[in-house]
Amino acid sequence: MTRSPAWHARIDADGAVGSGFLIADRTVLTCAHVATGDRASVVFPGAPGLGPLPARVVLRGHTWTGGDRDPGDLAVLELDRPPGLAPAAFAPLDAPYASPTPKLVAYGFPYGYDEEGVQSELRATARQLIRDEWAQLAGWRGYGQETDHGFSGAAVMLEDTGAVAGMVVSHDPVSHTSRMIPARILARYWAPLADLVPTPGYPAEEKRRLRELVARAGFPGSPDPYGSPDPHSFHGSPDPHGTSASPALVGALGRLLRAAVGPLGVEPPPGEPGSLWEAVWYLLSEAGRPEPGALPLAELTVRLAGLVGDETLGTELRDWSRAHRARHDPPPVTPHTGSHTAVGIMSHAPRMPYATEHAAQEAAPYAPAPYASAPYTTAPYEAPHASALHAPAPAVSVVPAPAVGIPSVRPSPRRWSPILVEIKRSGADRGALLVGVSAYRDGGRRLVGEERLPEREVRAWVLDRIDDAFAEIHTEGRELIALRCRAPGSTSRSTSGPRARE
Repeated sequence: MTRSPAWHARIDADGAVGSGFLIADRTVLTCAHVATGDRASVVFPGAPGLGPLPARVVLRGHTWTGGDRDPGDLAVLELDRPPGLAPAAFAPLDAPYASPTPKLVAYGFPYGYDEEGVQSELRATARQLIRDEWAQLAGWRGYGQETDHGFSGAAVMLEDTGAVAGMVVSHDPVSHTSRMIPARILARYWAPLADLVPTPGYPAEEKRRLRELVARAGFPGSPDPYGSPDPHSFHGSPDPHGTSASPALVGALGRLLRAAVGPLGVEPPPGEPGSLWEAVWYLLSEAGRPEPGALPLAELTVRLAGLVGDETLGTELRDWSRAHRARHDPPPVTPHTGSHTAVGIMSHAPRMPYATEHAAQEAAPYAPAPYASAPYTTAPYEAPHASALHAPAPAVSVVPAPAVGIPSVRPSPRRWSPILVEIKRSGADRGALLVGVSAYRDGGRRLVGEERLPEREVRAWVLDRIDDAFAEIHTEGRELIALRCRAPGSTSRSTSGPRARE
């Protein structure tokens, strides 16, 4: 870049001078220890014609207790009027730690440079964070302008793109190093920032909708990171205090997070998440790009739907999960029906993936045969077509075509679309059952619902979730509902047919 962007800001608050940066129409970020009062004055040196703009402090990090080295040292300011400047853009989360090491630049206002400010050239020393909160910065050349007093709250931007990687929060004059709160940590403390911080595979609108649902789910006793000071730039929570929160959420966050990431090989954070948003943001920022069969947020939202106290909210969470899967899962595979112009017909029988095969084998003794000319003809279970993504190389054989005329093509058999209901005793409560409903599609398992219920509520809940499961399976397939009970003296059974409800 050849010039400093105009979104750099100087913050004057109760006689203290610090830095900040514009991130939306009227929203400025700085450190909580810079803006300790309720009001502040904001100046943009890159737009000297504006003059000072009044602002109010609308949010501080909930863990900040007054020190300049406390975690959560973040403040959000709302300007009384928009400055009409283009806001800062955020860099990819791993950009500061790329190889070769990128040059970082911060714009601050130390003693002697209160009016025009000065720049400091920096680099990140390591990818690891201090106390899971700060990244350590050092001088680009080992000397030059240090980020001492007046740099707190300054944006740390990549020199080549001008995109923001984090915010300067403190300086150590002994080691001549600084600390930065990376963007991924800033968004942990203030949820609307997630709309701006890049998370590959998750569009801003999808994240915004998820953020609204999470805010409505709430979490008793947790901080409120959802409020938005600028309704023109961010979509705040319609229910920021989580009035629909369920007591079932208390102590369940760690379990929810581990269940969502466990089968995917993603390491969960140590300890219990501090809030429901923190658990969601961990998956958005740490689990990587969503891929078919690896959608941890779809797993988490389905499980969360069973814990919230509002049935409408539960339905909306399941709808979000279903739409998220539809965005990232592969499209249905159309069965091969042959070609009238081919000399011969290439036929193959792909092997079923293990998960589908396992469910089918347990249900096979009870499953009726595929459609045949006689109403109740018995025949061996026929494997459904598998997705080309998961299937091994098929065994191919050439079938000679008739010598004269067009080759006849037999219609492809209808695939099975399994729905699995699992019931087992709850280890946490002897009077309850742990019930889960899953749908299998293209060789992959899709959790539809999982909940701990008293026995009298199981039947109604299962029927509702089976209805939801029909939206997850292939509509052209033949439905198979399999029941697996893991309680003493129980057996497995299955049924099939359109909308079978037993």
